[in-house]
Amino acid sequence: MFSVEISEALLIISGATPKIKPLTFDQPITEPTILNIDGVFKLENQYLLSYLRTRMIDITVAKQYTREIHYTVKEKKFFAVGFQNDLGGFEIRSKYFKGSSSPKGITTIKRDYHTLNIFEGFFDFLSFLTWLNAAETHGTSIILNSVANIQKIYRILPNYININLYLDNDPAGLEAVKKIQNVQPDAINQSKIIYPGHKDFNEFLTHQ
Repeated sequence: MFSVEISEALLIISGATPKIKPLTFDQPITEPTILNIDGVFKLENQYLLSYLRTRMIDITVAKQYTREIHYTVKEKKFFAVGFQNDLGGFEIRSKYFKGSSSPKGITTIKRDYHTLNIFEGFFDFLSFLTWLNAAETHGTSIILNSVANIQKIYRILPNYININLYLDNDPAGLEAVKKIQNVQPDAINQSKIIYPGHKDFNEFLTHQ
C-alpha cells in the first residue's frame, strides 16, 4: 500500500513511522476505515483546477460533473477531485493520488434511451466532452470506474439501439470490448476509431 521496501514495511508494522509518502498509492483504496470522506464541496480549489488543466479538461465541464472531496487517510487530511458513482461512493483523483471510496460502482448519466456511451473512467468521459466542446453527451453515458464492473451492465445493453465504447486500448480494455460485443455485436469500439495510437481518451486529448 505504501510502496516501500521490506525493511520499511517492518517499521510500519512495529508502530514506527519511517518517512513515507501516503499519496503515492498505486492501488485504489476502497475500505471506508482507511479512506474517510470528510466533506463534498463545489470544485473551487485552485490546485485541483490547475491539475485538471494539465490534463486538458474543460473546467466548466469538470465543475458540472465532479466535486471537491476532502478526505482522511491514516489521520492525514487531503483534498482531490471526486466523481460520484450510482451507489454514493467516489472515484478520487489528484496529482498525487488515484483511489476510491466505498461503495464501488458504475456511474450512470441518463439522457435518451436510444444511445449508450460506455467509458472506462471519468477522465475519459470528461475528455470526451472537452473534445466535443459540449456540456453533455448525446445519449445515456455509463462510466464503469473499473473494467471489473463490466458485468454490472450486461443486462441493460439490449435496451439500446446504438452502443459506443470508449475503453482503453490495452489488454484489459480490449477484453472488455470483446465481452460487450459478445452480448451486443453491433457495439462500436470508438477507441479504435478515434484514438487508435493512444491508451485512452485523456492521453489522446493531451496530445492534441
